[in-house]
Amino acid sequence: MAENRGEERSASIPDDVEGSFGLLDLLRVLLGVFLASEVVVKCVSGSWWVPAPLSNSGANSPDVSSRESGYSEYWAKHNLALPHDFTIVELSRFSGDYSKKLDRPILLAVNRTVFDVSSSPGFYGEWGAYKKFTGKDCSNNFQFGMFDHAAYSTPCHHDISDFDEAQLAKVREWYQFFASKYPSVGRLVVEVESSDLI
Repeated sequence: MAENRGEERSASIPDDVEGSFGLLDLLRVLLGVFLASEVVVKCVSGSWWVPAPLSNSGANSPDVSSRESGYSEYWAKHNLALPHDFTIVELSRFSGDYSKKLDRPILLAVNRTVFDVSSSPGFYGEWGAYKKFTGKDCSNNFQFGMFDHAAYSTPCHHDISDFDEAQLAKVREWYQFFASKYPSVGRLVVEVESSDLI
């Protein structure tokens, strides 16, 4: 009887499947792969990838070098010598939230060293995935790995005095990353509150 069931199943499955994989099917697959890659790029970088020949990269969108020189002019225009000592309040004015509207550089601090990350607005700008870290010193969040979501739910703070050696090593790795990629523009000077002196 078990043999009859096996024979019935094989008899119900046709040997020949009608149809073919045509050009339209190939285009559908390629479009699906392209759209999936766009979603991944948007999730990782915070901006949509558009090939250079298709983008509108005319006079309206300055290149990175002119953008960086524009921000160097920002410091001179506002009579700020670099390196500059930033207070917490002063640093907060340079978050990625309004940098484009106010024509300000985007700054973040790691272990009280302030870096100008304006050359990567896709990561740190108004819609950037790492905007949370701008305009402040989030050293305590740099104890986490790149894809560790705990960094996004942990409030930012500059104090890492209670970190163990493994956490400090991770902060040093992030510091080296920023130091190798972005210019340092100063230091964060933390105001000491009168209650801390007692």
